Formats: sequence, C-alpha cells, structure tokens
Amino acid sequence: MPSMKYTLKITGAEMHITAQSLNEEEADAVRVYADDNEEDLLNINGEIDTETLPGYDAWNTNMWVLDKPSDDADASFVVEDANGELACEFELSDIKRVKKPASKPLLAMPGENGAENVLLCVSNSKGTVCDFTFESSEPPVAEDFTYVVGELVTPAGKGTFIDKVLFKGQELEFGYDSQDTDNIGVTSQLFLTGGDEEEQEE
Repeated sequence: MPSMKYTLKITGAEMHITAQSLNEEEADAVRVYADDNEEDLLNINGEIDTETLPGYDAWNTNMWVLDKPSDDADASFVVEDANGELACEFELSDIKRVKKPASKPLLAMPGENGAENVLLCVSNSKGTVCDFTFESSEPPVAEDFTYVVGELVTPAGKGTFIDKVLFKGQELEFGYDSQDTDNIGVTSQLFLTGGDEEEQEE
C-alpha cells in the first residue's frame, strides 16, 4: 500500500517563553521599571519596552526561545489526511510518554551557561499550537504516537511541556503553519544573580 501524507495538529495551551541574559545595568533598568509600575519582579505585566532595554526583542533573545505545547490534560491531537479528512483524534492521556530521545532541560538560572541575570517573557496563549507532517502506508491511530516531556528550570520552580512527538518511534519535526492561538496575556519575570524569590518580591 502506497504511503499517504498526514498532518497532526496539537491544540491546547501554548508554552511560548523566551529568555534573555541581562548585565547588571540592564537588570537595574528593569528593576526601576517594575518599581515605577508598582509590580514585583516575578510578575511584570507585558513585555519590557525598548525604552527600558534598548535593542531588546522579547521574541528574539540571546538565550533561547521556547514555543511548544503544554503537557497539561487539555492537550488534544487531530490527524488529517492530505485532503483534510479526519483520520483520528485523541487526547494526551491516550498516548504513551517515553523517555527517549531524551531532552536537555531548558535553564533560566542566573550564573548558569554564561547567563548573568535572566529575564523571561511568558506569553499565555491557547489554540492550535503546532503541526507535524508525516507519511504512513496505513491510517494512523493513537497507539502509533508517543511523546517526550521537556523541562524548564527557573529559580522559582519547574515547568514541563511536550518537547518531542514520535510516530512509530520516529521523531516528527515541529511545524507552525497551522498555528492559531489566542493570546490571554504576557508577563515578564526577572531572576537576579545571587537573589532568591522572596528577595525579588520585596
């Protein structure tokens, strides 16, 4: 039987987070911005503007950009054939989580990997997050898919997300042609070298 093309789409919460390393002068500028707006450093409303941080682009940063689906219970999967016809649909709980290929944790830790102070920008969005195109000689079913969880590590705690999706053991490539999410809000968080969460909230 000849192979057919299929597209898998994941809908749910989007983990769209970026990390920027800031020097002391830049971190002080963000602190002043937070003070002026009466906000704590772990919950600054919106992106930090370029007047505060000249040249800063919240979605094109000097550390990393994460844009992947959350691994919460609301994540749902739809597979369509090349004609847009439904092949199958399932929930995250219907497929198996595996540990390989392993994922390296994303670090937002001051003092790690050359980062000084770390500024996170977190976009809270929901909708169709991503898609994957693959071929199969048989109609795909939920049991054909597995996933790998990735981990985000910050001084305030850890978060997880769907880092890899596999079809019959083969890792699929993330695509964003079908991405259609509604933004609920954006917050920024500043983690300081040598600081802890309580000190940053004072």
